[in-house]
Amino acid sequence: MQQSVELVRLIGVVVLLALNYGIWLIPVIPAAVFEYIRTRVIWRAVLSASVVWSAAIFSYYTYYSFLLMFAGLPGMEFMLFVHLHLPSYWNDWWVSFQQVILNQFMDWIGVAIVGGAIVGALSAAGVRLFWQRRKKVRLIVSEP
Repeated sequence: MQQSVELVRLIGVVVLLALNYGIWLIPVIPAAVFEYIRTRVIWRAVLSASVVWSAAIFSYYTYYSFLLMFAGLPGMEFMLFVHLHLPSYWNDWWVSFQQVILNQFMDWIGVAIVGGAIVGALSAAGVRLFWQRRKKVRLIVSEP
């Protein structure tokens, strides 16, 4: 009984990790593979993966900025655009924007660029290795 509980817990952790990282890998791996297949140049796959992740980070923080200004987040109601008439609105808004959005964006854009480059290189290298092995198998099979 104890072993089955531990196994279920382990499976849960694995599933959560896969979902957490998978959501970031789903768009970037096909982009890198497509770019490598199209150009046969690894650095182009690296660049495409970095651009895809950077665009995702930029989109996320743009949406987050929209929420802060127009929908509101708990504890940050003073940032709503309807409070524009207050004299210190833009000063308060800019300080909060820097702390909540800009600083986090700067941290994560670096992760997107470096991580995208690593995943793009690994994806392109995987495709290259797959093609080399496939070509080798074809040569072996076609020999008389």
